[in-house]
Amino acid sequence: MDQVRQAMERVREDARLEELAVMDLVDRMHGQEAAAAEETALYKLALDIHGKSKQVDMALEEMSELAKALLNERRGRGENIVEELADVSIMLKQMLLIFDPDGSQFMEIKSRKLTRLRARLQERLRAAEGRD
Repeated sequence: MDQVRQAMERVREDARLEELAVMDLVDRMHGQEAAAAEETALYKLALDIHGKSKQVDMALEEMSELAKALLNERRGRGENIVEELADVSIMLKQMLLIFDPDGSQFMEIKSRKLTRLRARLQERLRAAEGRD
């Protein structure tokens, strides 16, 4: 009888731990959603203040700085690539707000391109296996 009680207590404890884990996950997801909403609001404010034309120019400038950093890396002069990636990421999100506000077209195209990439990689792997 004691073994049954102990087993039931372990099950209850496991259930409590699972519940806490789920609650923690939900809290983190809500936090991420809030952070994403705040980030989007910040991008929209930048667009409102600076305007589409200036932000497009800034996106071009940031992409150019990333290209320069990547070239410098190739030449053995380590640069601030991660910083430039962050700048480009910020500007790309603003470009999406300008050119595809709901993101549906972007996601559709991205999905299609990832499917094509997957197929090409699988084809290369099959070809490489055939050569072995």
